[in-house]
Amino acid sequence: MSRPLLTAALIAGVLAICSHAQDKKPQTIKGWGTIVDPDGDCRLTEENGKLTIKVPGTYHDLTHSEGRDQLNSPRVLQEAKGDFVAQVTVNPFPLPAENTSTSLGICFVSSGLLIWLDGDNFIRMDRAAVAGLSTPAVLVEFYKDGKQVTTQFAALEDKPTHLRITRAGAKLMFNSSDDGLKWTTVHSEEATLAPTVNVGVLAINTTTREFAPQLEGFSLITK
Repeated sequence: MSRPLLTAALIAGVLAICSHAQDKKPQTIKGWGTIVDPDGDCRLTEENGKLTIKVPGTYHDLTHSEGRDQLNSPRVLQEAKGDFVAQVTVNPFPLPAENTSTSLGICFVSSGLLIWLDGDNFIRMDRAAVAGLSTPAVLVEFYKDGKQVTTQFAALEDKPTHLRITRAGAKLMFNSSDDGLKWTTVHSEEATLAPTVNVGVLAINTTTREFAPQLEGFSLITK
């Protein structure tokens, strides 16, 4: 190969590599954060301040629980330094149907807030529903060193659910509301977290049917 042709081939190769790298840049949603879609099969769209997370009818979870160890749920995250208040509203969604499980017979769907340190250490606050139960619930789960260490839940009316997590030093407060005005404490706990964590939203689907929760009003205020 002549030198000009070799040079042209090298340039073309470099351009192809650069183009591929650009294609792999993480996608972001303004006001929400960076999309994390481990399996690359979910669709996250935002319109007029409302985020819809479409999760196909295959096993998508974020858990280290007995018999289940899965970290492929879609989420949207941004950095939070120090104390913060994170809040979001999860709109009503259909309750899961029975006999549609992709995970040990559990027909479960949820969407809500997430504090993410790494794959072994994270905290969820979900508006959740399980097949066979007539109402949804707010669910708080802590995972530490790859193990589930805390689970708290409270039944909800089937209305839009306002979720809020407050970090003040080592204390975490978890509150829910059905009108955004009157708040109920679901759980509080002392937790030693890194000074900087990732905070955002997620969706979980352990059924064979598509799950597409809609969230709005996300805010993350650092102090």
